[in-house]
Amino acid sequence: MTYSADFRAQVIKNIKQKDMSIRQACTFYNISKSTLQRWLIDPSIQTTRVKAPTSIPNEALLKDVNQYSDDYLYERARRLRF
Repeated sequence: MTYSADFRAQVIKNIKQKDMSIRQACTFYNISKSTLQRWLIDPSIQTTRVKAPTSIPNEALLKDVNQYSDDYLYERARRLRF
């Protein structure tokens, strides 16, 4: 889930003004400590994924979908061995 830039700025502002500690802010805003620490380093919203998908090659998945368009996901996973 991506939090809005306004929300991130509000949380960071409360911590920087010493209104709340990191622990209090996490409890009050219902976010994890690692998320808040990541926001303190870089509050910008990430638009791309750093890690490439590793499970199923795109070509194999597209080929399987074209051949067996009506299959359930568990059948596709069994066939592709994932």
